[in-house]
Amino acid sequence: MQIASEVILAKMEDLLRKARNSPEDGAEKYIIAIHSLCELMLEKGAEVPAPAVRSFRTPEVKTAVQPSIPQAEPKRIEGANGSSLLDF
Repeated sequence: MQIASEVILAKMEDLLRKARNSPEDGAEKYIIAIHSLCELMLEKGAEVPAPAVRSFRTPEVKTAVQPSIPQAEPKRIEGANGSSLLDF
């Protein structure tokens, strides 16, 4: 994975800011990290452009619209249909 020089430099600036705001005994760990990033930049040589960001499109999902069927009133036959299924 290649890291762009701009990203490394931004990280170094962030670490430098933290080193300036920390006490002397706490600044050493930030300076070591900055040193490591400097070595990385020197080994890397020429600046490598940042990889292009790909954008993905999600496919559109279309749902079918079902036509509404009007609900018909059930037929009522006198003496045959009650409110319960068990009515005879």
